[in-house]
Amino acid sequence: MAQRAIESVSHTVTGARGIVKANLIAKLVEKLKTETDEIKELVLDTMHYCMKVDTEQALTAGAMEVFTSLLTHGTWEIRGKAARDIMDISFPLAGKRRAVKCGCIPVLVKLL
Repeated sequence: MAQRAIESVSHTVTGARGIVKANLIAKLVEKLKTETDEIKELVLDTMHYCMKVDTEQALTAGAMEVFTSLLTHGTWEIRGKAARDIMDISFPLAGKRRAVKCGCIPVLVKLL
């Protein structure tokens, strides 16, 4: 499975940088909208490692909005990974602003 290989590569800083440099972040964000739950979990893990390297591509690709939509997903694993990724993408000020703009905070509060 290709997504599992990409997720494994993302565990290293060099691998995560390679994924970001190859401009794959927007494609990964799109996968979160259409793939099965198993693939969504792998993509969320991949995004976690890649956003430690660079959050700008994820913000540009609309990842915050997709992560926010996943906070109401039926499985706790996906909700938890989406919340973790929101934390990662919110590290820079631009991410914090996007979280407020897209209504992420009230949805996160409901998970408490």
